[in-house]
Formats: sequence, C-alpha cells, structure tokens
Amino acid sequence: MPKDKNANKQDKKTVIGYILLAVLVALLAILIFLLARDFRIARSSVNFGQNRLNLIELLHRLKQTNSITDKDVDFIDSWMTFSYVDTVFNLPSDYLQNQLKISNSSYPDITLAKYSRNAGLDRAMFIARVKKAVKDYLDMPKAK
Repeated sequence: MPKDKNANKQDKKTVIGYILLAVLVALLAILIFLLARDFRIARSSVNFGQNRLNLIELLHRLKQTNSITDKDVDFIDSWMTFSYVDTVFNLPSDYLQNQLKISNSSYPDITLAKYSRNAGLDRAMFIARVKKAVKDYLDMPKAK
C-alpha cells in the first residue's frame, strides 16, 4: 500500500507540473500578443506623426498662399473626418456626401476609417475615392 500512496503523490505532482506549464505557456502567448499589438500601434503612431507634420506644413502653406494643388490631396488620410477634409480643402459641407453617396447619420463627424469599416469597404480603396472626389472638385472651374 505505501507504494500506491507514493505513486499517487507522484501522479498529482506530474499533473500539477503540467498545469503550471500550461499556465506559463498561456501567459507567454498573451505577453507576445500584447507586445506585437503595442509594436503595431507604435509603428502606426510614427506614420500618423509624420502625416500630421506634413499636414501642418500644408496648412501653413495654405495660410500663406491660399492655394491648394492636386498634390495636396495626397495628405488625406484615414484618421481625418469628412468635416476635417471639407475644411482643409474648402469643400461645400455636402459635397463628399453627395459624390460618395453617403447616408451615414454620423456624417460629417465620422473618420474615413470608421466609415469605410462600418460600410464594409476596403479602406485604401475608399480613401482613394475620397481623394479623387476632392481632386475633381479642385479641378472644377471656379465662378468669378
């Protein structure tokens, strides 16, 4: 009988060891996931910061020269709201809504990224459509 108790204790120790190992592996997987997510967020923040600096340069130039070129449309990015795009490019408030056939009740205070996600659209393709609509507006002859 004493052998059975020792064997039983050894089995319990083995099971506890496996449980601890499984918990450690799970914690390690969670840590790797969180680090990867933070890295992705940090990397996108760098891009956002660079885009923001470029946009500040654009706005400064607009203040000085009061002119917008087709090249400036490339500054449009997913973090911008429709209202922001309207303001920067001096668009009528309903222009993008009409051109892109937007019926979202959050318009114009929704970001391009959120709108494209909610509408089930590819973000890059949608932003390209926004840029084209803005370029089309800028290319229209202005009434004097």
